[in-house]
Amino acid sequence: MADTALPAESAVAFQTPSIRRLIILSYWVAVIIGLPIWLYTTSIQRLSLPESQVISLQGQPVDIPVNLYLDDVDNILANSDHFVRTLQTSLQSCTSSAGLALVVTNAQSSTSDYDYRLVLKAGSADCKIDGRSLRWEVNRANKASLATQMTATLCELLAPRSSAAHERRVVQYAPKVRLAFSLLNEEVFMEDSFSSWNIESLFQGHVAPLLERLSPLHNFSVESQTQFYAPLAFDPQRVDNGHVISRDQLTVFVNSAEWTLASGVTTDPVLHFLLFIPSKEHRPLHIESSMEHDDNFKAFLVPQWGGVVIYNPPALGQPLGPLPDTVLQDVLSIYENQLLALLGVSANSQCITDSSDISQWQLDALMRRRTIENVNRSVDALNSIVKVVNSIQQMPVGKDVREDVNTALDALAKFYPPLPLSPSELLAYSDRALSTSSHAFFNPGMLALLYFPDAHNYAVYLPLFAPILVPLFVTGIKEFKVWRKQRKQQKLDSHKKAE
Repeated sequence: MADTALPAESAVAFQTPSIRRLIILSYWVAVIIGLPIWLYTTSIQRLSLPESQVISLQGQPVDIPVNLYLDDVDNILANSDHFVRTLQTSLQSCTSSAGLALVVTNAQSSTSDYDYRLVLKAGSADCKIDGRSLRWEVNRANKASLATQMTATLCELLAPRSSAAHERRVVQYAPKVRLAFSLLNEEVFMEDSFSSWNIESLFQGHVAPLLERLSPLHNFSVESQTQFYAPLAFDPQRVDNGHVISRDQLTVFVNSAEWTLASGVTTDPVLHFLLFIPSKEHRPLHIESSMEHDDNFKAFLVPQWGGVVIYNPPALGQPLGPLPDTVLQDVLSIYENQLLALLGVSANSQCITDSSDISQWQLDALMRRRTIENVNRSVDALNSIVKVVNSIQQMPVGKDVREDVNTALDALAKFYPPLPLSPSELLAYSDRALSTSSHAFFNPGMLALLYFPDAHNYAVYLPLFAPILVPLFVTGIKEFKVWRKQRKQQKLDSHKKAE
């Protein structure tokens, strides 16, 4: 058998030094050409934001201008200018803390429909609200304390104060609100249960006028349902006159696991209003704090969620049927009060004669409060965007984000300094600022990199490029050393030949 020797290195074409170096060089050329292309295709769009404008808004208070004109019809005041200055000073403390820039002046032709008028007349020491006018009757008995009485009333109307418990139950502002009314029977097969309720027709005469009055603030949508089996998640405590729900049990009264209360697919906040009919074995069902009241209705609020009414029908032994309209009317009246409390409407003043209606002063005060809340939330959102973009260098900032930020700043410009606009117009601008700033903050392009730090980039690209670049570097260095060694050897050989 003949010996088969491997061919010499120089006999293989691709093993020659020149060809081998050209092959290595071709890899490096591909890397050098491909690197800019890769950087371009993986680069992010990072447009500049008006950072200085956003930072300048931080900490600036919002002062909404409010004009109050004093009209002394019967010339009751000896010095109206002094009374105006006294009233202005007295109202300063309550209005400034509420974000109002109140200006009290003597009667003149109002420059706008949203200015307030304080009309003094001789009479029986009574006050009455008519639109944005407060008619105050003065007699000798209350003339001495007139400024003090007016200050207390005007503070209550212009800048109503609320407790911390009241603030916790008020829902955050949203231009669209969904109202869901549910009739829940704990056990429908018992006597004196209800299979339906005539809420569609009675709603128009009771709750609908209230929603129309609140339309400058919210756009309401309404839905209703009836459930025939809604068990409690606990057993009420047995007492002498029925069953009682403790305060701790109220927190778990809404059995979300078994009650189908979910509304349709929507991002709008939903306020639930439940009418719960206890089973026959749990009647009458009381709330611990209201056992002393001997009535068929027990109601409580769930903060920022809705309201619950418990109805204990009388034991008449009637078969399954619709809820009586007289009962539903009383329930809807309770729902109205619960809705006003959840939306943050202030309590009625002594000058409001019709307690069932919302005065223009109450509506304006609520719109101003919601306006200030929206402005503060918008400024916080814009500052959060700037901080996040500065802290994450690889976070993209596209045209849509910059347009939303600029739109929000344009809307906020109406408040720094505030323009003399109506409460509804100011609310609309604040809502635009809040919606666009929130849309920019939760932009999908930015949100995707919020939890994607630079360390993740190394974890992704190192396994991809290390197996390619390491052999290229090692082979290149090795070939460079061989080339230098060959150059030195060639120089030595040339010197020897020359000698």
